[in-house]
Amino acid sequence: MTPRIEGVWHEHLDLYWPVVRDWIDEAVRYAANCWTVDDVLRDLKARKMQLWVVWTDRPVCALVTEIYDTAAGTTCAIPIVGGELALECLDLLSVIEQWAKEQGCVRLRGEGRRGWERALKAHGWQPITTQVEKRL
Repeated sequence: MTPRIEGVWHEHLDLYWPVVRDWIDEAVRYAANCWTVDDVLRDLKARKMQLWVVWTDRPVCALVTEIYDTAAGTTCAIPIVGGELALECLDLLSVIEQWAKEQGCVRLRGEGRRGWERALKAHGWQPITTQVEKRL
């Protein structure tokens, strides 16, 4: 079955959260993001972030977007991607691109492991910075 992506309406968040929670948790733990899974749920409920679910005959992947303003214009970030078919979900980013344009965004941003650079290159993405960290 061909994968499809759907934005989750805020009113349906509680229905989807049990399905995607472990994917989100694994993604934020593995990528050393600055969030916990509980932070993500809080921000989704506060409408600071948006949840997207990729389906085949069942949910297989989840993405989280976040819109914020910068000096260079409104940005739609995709800081969290998790699930069974995370790399295969990249072909569906055009849906998020269109939605982001409708929200007034002028760019998409992603953050993640180095492997995402290679995976996203075929979709028109280019690296703009390298982020490094030292844990104390």
